[in-house]
Amino acid sequence: MISGRLSRSDYVVLALAVLAVSTSAPLIRLSQAEPLTIAFWRVFLAAVGTWLIAMTRAQWRIAPATWGLTWLAGVFLGLHFWVWISSLQYTSVANSVLLVTTQPIWAAIIGRVFLRERVPAVAVFGIVLTLAGSAVAIGMSGVQLQGDLLALAGGVLAAAYMVVGRRERQGWDTVPYLARVYLTAAMLLALGVVATGQTFIPPRTEDWWVFVALAVIPTGIGHSLYNYVLRHLPAYVVATTITGEPVGASILAYVVLGESPPIRALIAAPFILGGIVLVGLSQRRRVPAL
Repeated sequence: MISGRLSRSDYVVLALAVLAVSTSAPLIRLSQAEPLTIAFWRVFLAAVGTWLIAMTRAQWRIAPATWGLTWLAGVFLGLHFWVWISSLQYTSVANSVLLVTTQPIWAAIIGRVFLRERVPAVAVFGIVLTLAGSAVAIGMSGVQLQGDLLALAGGVLAAAYMVVGRRERQGWDTVPYLARVYLTAAMLLALGVVATGQTFIPPRTEDWWVFVALAVIPTGIGHSLYNYVLRHLPAYVVATTITGEPVGASILAYVVLGESPPIRALIAAPFILGGIVLVGLSQRRRVPAL
């Protein structure tokens, strides 16, 4: 039975999950490879890992008729990584992670429009609060504006991926679903690398370690831990922990990269994160889809 009461072990698991996903942006900034190259290897290595795990299970095959929306989810995920990783070339880690974290807000809006899901009044207030904070965080001109808009687009695409997954994943096991989604995203990103004339080989040997770390830590460990706690905790409890990622990423960026959060991000953070918490709390009476 799912319970909203967190045990001591739940706190540890959630803290580790937040810490794991918080490493994503700082790790990306450590690489000198092109955004598409980084995105491809992160997703491709994750796809290899999940397929190897899925093939060891007794029931890992899924009827071809159910592949349709799974391909769409993979496309949204691949585009999300493409634009979000690109945003880190133009704006700060704090701004990029803060804006891409707005994905629960966009998920609520997309779910209302396409799935006719009810949006409680508290969630509406949270959406308005988050959008106001996003307006404060976004730069008004120059490369920062480009980076901020790319990060915001990354949040919208991640939300579309989650909404499609919520509809398509009913009754599916997590690993075979992710294996197919990661494979689709990797195929899309590979086409992007070829179409733009970029290279699959990074400029430095050290970048390979960054690719492996991205596939293992934020993707393999972080997302796996989130899926683990979703088995016995309400989705709103887990969703609200997403507010810890911008904080963790900003701290790691300061320690590892010496990058301080811009004033805009510090002003916008309470609005954005507060709105996300309200949206998460508004879901407490709804049955989790995962």
